[in-house]
Amino acid sequence: MDVTLTVAAWNGRSGTLALRFTPLRPTYHLYSVTLPADGVDGVGRPTAAVVRGAVASTGRLTTTAPLHPLTLQGVAEPLEVYPDAPLTATLPIRRSADGVAATVLVSYAACSETYGCQIPVSGHPVAVRVSGSSLSLGPSS
Repeated sequence: MDVTLTVAAWNGRSGTLALRFTPLRPTYHLYSVTLPADGVDGVGRPTAAVVRGAVASTGRLTTTAPLHPLTLQGVAEPLEVYPDAPLTATLPIRRSADGVAATVLVSYAACSETYGCQIPVSGHPVAVRVSGSSLSLGPSS
């Protein structure tokens, strides 16, 4: 899965963080942002982004992609998943402190009914630097 983060409409105080998830192979899907943290019966993980440090979220991670139920043998209830395609999720953010350092923790699980599941990503850190009226994203050190 290729994950790209960008920030739109940053005015020095607030903006929108966009996360673009692009499968590297066809038939991979991501789980709903509303899935429980441990999935359902231990299966699946929610698509998530948490910001810490000098940046805070002002709402929930959302996407306009439709959800559909995925029924798996041995799982008590269907899991809500997005279509097998790239997905963009957005998170409203604001500057929350005088510091310049922040982190976005990205989590997701990518699965395919054809190829199986990739190892879930949990809390992968992406560094954020707030400097004056600008905000930049980059790998954590």
